Amino acid sequence: MAIHSPARAMAIAEQVAGRYRITVDHLLCARWDRYVVHARAEVAVRIRDDLGWSSRAIGRWLGCSHPNVRKLFSYHKMRPPWAAMTGDVDPASILHLARDDQARRLAEAEQRAADAAREIDRLSGVHLTEALAEQLGLLTRCAIVLAICAENYPRVVRGVAILQGYDHACSVLGYGARNGATYDLMKKNFSSLDRAFAEQGWPQPTECGDLPASRRLTHAAADMLALRFGVPRRSQMMLAAEGRSPPIPSRARSVA
Repeated sequence: MAIHSPARAMAIAEQVAGRYRITVDHLLCARWDRYVVHARAEVAVRIRDDLGWSSRAIGRWLGCSHPNVRKLFSYHKMRPPWAAMTGDVDPASILHLARDDQARRLAEAEQRAADAAREIDRLSGVHLTEALAEQLGLLTRCAIVLAICAENYPRVVRGVAILQGYDHACSVLGYGARNGATYDLMKKNFSSLDRAFAEQGWPQPTECGDLPASRRLTHAAADMLALRFGVPRRSQMMLAAEGRSPPIPSRARSVA
C-alpha cells in the first residue's frame, strides 16, 4: 500500500543528501549534473520501494517528467561517480571538483559574453560616434551611421545590420529616434552625412552596396578617418588593399 506522505519523502531526500554531502536544496533544485543525478536517482528509487509511490507521483514531487523518472531508475543501476576510483575517496571532494569545473565553465561563458558585447559595441560604432560628432562637427545621427560603416570597413554593411547597429548605439549612448531606426531615417542620415562632407570639401563618405539599403565606407573616406581617428584600423586597411573583407565574429553576426 502506497504511503503518500511528502514528509516521509523529504526525510528520505535528507538522508540521501547527507550521504552525498550536499544540501536538500541542491539535490532537488540544482542543475542536473552526474552527481546530482545519482543522488536524485537514489531518492526516486527509495521513495518507490519504501513508500510505494508511482513514477508519476515521484515525478510530480521531484518536479520532473515521467520519462525522466524512468531515466533516474536506470541511473540508479549505475555505480556512483566515485565507485570506480581506487581508495576511500570522499564524495565531497568529488563534488568540490565538479563545482570548480562548473565555476570555470561559467567564468569562460561570461568572458565570451563580455567579448561578444564589446564586439557588438564596436561594430555598432558606440566608441567612435562621439569623437566623430565632436571633431567633424556632425550630427549624432550622422556620426552613428558613419561610425558603423567605418568599424565594418571594408565590408558592405547590410541595411538590416545598419538598423540594428543604429538602435544599439542609440540605446547605449542615450540618443534615439522617436520611432526607432527605419530605412527612411537611414536614408536621411546618409544624405545629411553626404552634404556635411561636401560642405567641408571632404571626399564622399559612403557608397551604396550591391544589396538594397546596404552601405560601405569609401576608400577615400577610410584614408581620411584612419589618419584622424585610427579607424579603420591598420588590419582593416590591409584587407581592403588585398580586396578582402574581415570575417564577422559568430556572436556579432546579428549586428554586422
